[in-house]
Amino acid sequence: MSLKQGSAPFSLEGAQDGGKGIHSTLNNSLLGKYFRNRLGLANGAFVTKSDLLKYGGTDVDFYKIDEETYYLDFSVKN
Repeated sequence: MSLKQGSAPFSLEGAQDGGKGIHSTLNNSLLGKYFRNRLGLANGAFVTKSDLLKYGGTDVDFYKIDEETYYLDFSVKN
């Protein structure tokens, strides 16, 4: 699965039992780095619900573009 968010596409794959989770493929830390950067946190910092609420949202929406490409929306919702 390929994921696009703004100008930073990266590759993800299903993880955990039955594909309930996702992780970045070549470097498993990329997805975490992306979210920490959006939240204004240092790399490796533990992300809390409080961090998400300060950012303005706790939801991530995925939109299917084609069979292998999805768009990730982690924007602040009004």
